[in-house]
This record gives sequence, structure tokens and C-alpha cells, in this order.
Amino acid sequence: MVRTNAMIRMLRVMTLGFALLAPAAARASDNADHAAIRGVMKGTWDKPDSPVAVGPIVVRGDHALAGWTQGEMGGRALLRRKASQWSVIFCAGDDLKRADILHRIGLPQADADAVAAMLAAAEKAADPSRVAMFSRFEGLVQVSGEDSAAQTHNGAAHPAPAHAPPHGHAKGH
Repeated sequence: MVRTNAMIRMLRVMTLGFALLAPAAARASDNADHAAIRGVMKGTWDKPDSPVAVGPIVVRGDHALAGWTQGEMGGRALLRRKASQWSVIFCAGDDLKRADILHRIGLPQADADAVAAMLAAAEKAADPSRVAMFSRFEGLVQVSGEDSAAQTHNGAAHPAPAHAPPHGHAKGH
């Protein structure tokens, strides 16, 4: 009986330990993904006189959405992880907040729904003036072709150059 009670206590301690460590492991994974995503975006578009600020970032499986600002411009990027490497596949403004568009450009519906909800929550917690800048990007620009659907920009479908910057066109300009 004493031995059984000791084993039960040990199992409870182990279960509590796993419960406490699991969120920390998930945060560590998120932090690694977030750092990799920031690195890709900054490494591609940072300029000495105009750095790219990246965030908030939300990750679901092999897809991520990231808000970004650079100078007076801003937008959102859809990224895909392939072979442990993140790459930007689309840049847009408000279009990347919509699950129906995320699904149309290649995300499974469940992932599109989840990542859109995660982005809404992350942006709600972010600085509203910065989040407003994400809407300045006009159109939906395909940055890397991979296996995504055709991109649209001002309503016309056409491929984007592989080196397309995340600047798009500012609304009203």
C-alpha cells in the first residue's frame, strides 16, 4: 500500500512536470519559428536606412502569417515552411486576414480558419497604429511560386517576380 501511494505521488509529480514543460516547449518552438521568420524577412528586405519590423507572427503547422512595417508602409506576409526553411509566398494587406482567401491560395481550410483567428487575436493585442499600417499594402502579391494558386493584384491574375519586395502599392497613391 505504501509503495502504491508513493508510485501514485510520483506519477502525479511527473504528470504535473509534463504539463508545466509542454507549454514551455511549445513557446521555445514558437520562438525558434518566430526568429527564423524574422530572419528571412529582415534578411530579404532590410535596408540600412529602412529596417523591416516584423510582428505579430502566428504559426500553424507549416504556415505562418506575419505583420510587417517598413518606413511608412506595412502589410502582411504568408510564409510556408518547407524542408525546415521558411519562405514568404504572398504579401498583401487585409486580404491575408481572410480565411477564404488563405484557403484559395493553398492553405487547407482548417489551417486557414485557425491562422486567421490566431492573427485576429494577435493583432488585437498589438499596437493599433502599427496594425493599421498593415492595411496599406494593396493587392495580393505572390512572392515565391511554389505550389500556390495564381496571385491577384488589383483584380488581375498574373505571376509576380520572385524578388518582389513586400512594399506593394500604398493605397491612394
